[in-house]
Amino acid sequence: GYRYEHEWPLKRTNWKKLYLRNFGRLRWEPEEEENVTPDAFVHNPPNISSEVQSLCYTSEYLTRPMEFTGPIVLHLFASIDSEDANFVVKVHELYPNGERHYMPSFGALKASHKYVPEKSQAWQPIHDHSKKVPVKPGEINEYIIEINPSGKVFLPGNRIQLEIKAMDPNPAHKTSWTGKVQSMGPIPSAQSTCYRIYRDGKHQSYLLMPHIPNSPGENWVQSFD
Repeated sequence: GYRYEHEWPLKRTNWKKLYLRNFGRLRWEPEEEENVTPDAFVHNPPNISSEVQSLCYTSEYLTRPMEFTGPIVLHLFASIDSEDANFVVKVHELYPNGERHYMPSFGALKASHKYVPEKSQAWQPIHDHSKKVPVKPGEINEYIIEINPSGKVFLPGNRIQLEIKAMDPNPAHKTSWTGKVQSMGPIPSAQSTCYRIYRDGKHQSYLLMPHIPNSPGENWVQSFD
């Protein structure tokens, strides 16, 4: 159904953090241990391989409906072994049969485009896209990535899944060289890059989700009262 709201983000938003954990877990509680080996994946450019490596973090099964309406932000502690790289992230609703419903909550950031804290809000990170500032290879940095807003109720028995990768091609990139670059989404790096994702007590990577605990009946176009 449709409803009216009066501001953005909604004043009644209960901001909730879903923390990245080891073994591909996404949990409401952060990791406390400090010396946890990071996750890793490798990006190979499309002139070498058509395969896309990624990491996925998945919540537990929801026991009740949960509405998430508003901006989404990923705070990601990561290192790369080059001076620049793409971060591409997606949030899915994962069904019990393994199928994914793309919300479409999508975000992308170049590592060299720096965060501007004085212009940012907690729910809307701002980056300077006018220039590149090379990253020190191997250095752990916090990347604050804006993700397209959600407006969805996640149903009981389903799970929330975060996907992290370096490029986001559509299936045509495997079968056709015509328009290959156009089917790549954000243009991928031309060099192989190793990503390490940190989610320990000192580097608490998390997904900031806009949980809406309730909505007044009079807000709905067709009132539920």
